[in-house]
Amino acid sequence: PAFFAPATVDGQAIPSRLQGPSWDHLLGTDEIGRDLLSRLIFSTRIELGVAVPSVLGALILGLVLGVIAGYRGGMLDNVLIVVMDSLQAFPTVILALVLLALLGSSLQNVIIVITVSFIPNYARVSRALVLALKNNQFVEAERSLGASPLRLVICHIVPNILAPLFILLAMDIPS
Repeated sequence: PAFFAPATVDGQAIPSRLQGPSWDHLLGTDEIGRDLLSRLIFSTRIELGVAVPSVLGALILGLVLGVIAGYRGGMLDNVLIVVMDSLQAFPTVILALVLLALLGSSLQNVIIVITVSFIPNYARVSRALVLALKNNQFVEAERSLGASPLRLVICHIVPNILAPLFILLAMDIPS
């Protein structure tokens, strides 16, 4: 980050305070003369350090739960959907405050809380895509050739449902 940032994060230049964009300060300066572009670049590290692991964790866990629920069906599907609906129905801010009160406040716990709050979205989308895909002709053909359920899921179903999940991932990272 220091390579990309044109100035130090806390470097103050009082005579240069509250300046507009210029060649020296591309986004201008704040009330004590700090370069806004440098501060933006440094703060992005923390934002992405929380957002990317949180959303990737939610994607992986939601994908696993959604594929299991959609492919197996039956009672397991009903239980997982009820749990996911319960998590989605609970207000996210209250869920986050309760989990942080239980786990304690740290950056790792914030990542866990965000992951838990995003899992239902990925699980529901994964489940819906698996339900739509598991009875397609290419899956039936592979099943009739003797492919195991694990092979069907890993080689044929999951690769075909990843594109919509990556779109959801791209929309959730800024959130």
